[in-house]
Amino acid sequence: MTTLAPPLCARTSPFVALHRPDDAAPAALVEGGLNILDLSCAPRLRTVLAPADPAVSLPVPGAALRGRHGWLVARLSAGGVIALPSPTQAPLSVQARGDEAAWPIAPGPACDPGFAHGYWLYCVGASAPALFRHGCETDMRPGCFGDLSVCQTRLFATSVLVLREDWGGRPGYHLLGCGSYAQHMEKTMQNLMARYGGAVLTPGQLAMDGAEPLAQF
Repeated sequence: MTTLAPPLCARTSPFVALHRPDDAAPAALVEGGLNILDLSCAPRLRTVLAPADPAVSLPVPGAALRGRHGWLVARLSAGGVIALPSPTQAPLSVQARGDEAAWPIAPGPACDPGFAHGYWLYCVGASAPALFRHGCETDMRPGCFGDLSVCQTRLFATSVLVLREDWGGRPGYHLLGCGSYAQHMEKTMQNLMARYGGAVLTPGQLAMDGAEPLAQF
C-alpha cells in the first residue's frame, strides 16, 4: 500500500493514517502515473475581497495567475477569489498564517474559514487527467480545461474545487474539498493510484524536478 510522508502539521489530512515514518525512503515520481502531493496542512485563502497589493491584478473568472513566490490567485466568480502557495513552497508558507502582509489577497470578514481546514491534494503526472473519467460532472479533458483554469464541480460524488496547474510539462490538478470527505477521498485515490500507477510525493521532491513556475505579477 502506498504511504505518505509525515504531515506538515496536525490539521486534517485525507491520508493522515497512512503517513510513513520519518526515516522511510521517499518514493520517486512516476512519469506515466498519477502522483499525489498532500498539502492539506498548508495555508490557503478563499474570500471575496480585492488584492492586498494594488500591483496584483485579479484574473478573469474561471482562471488563475501565478504571483510572487509561486502563489496562485484564482477567480471563481465576479467576487470569489482564492490564493494558494506553490506546491513546493507550501511548508514554508505556514508562517504566513495570520500574517496578512504575506498574502497576495487580503483576508477579511468575507473570508471562508472552512476552506482552510478541508483537504488539499495536488495530483500530477501523465495519468492525472484520468481522475475526471470517474464521475465528474464537468468536461475536464485537457483541451477543454487548460492550464491555470479553475472551477467548482462534482467529482467522486462530492463537491470539489479543481485548479489546473501543470508542472514540468506534466498535467497537474489541485483538488480542494470538505474535510468530512477525507476518508472517501483517501480510498478513492488509493484505488486510482493502484490502477494507474504513481507515488505519493513530498514538496521537496517536486522542487527538485526543477519546474518551479516563474512569477507573473
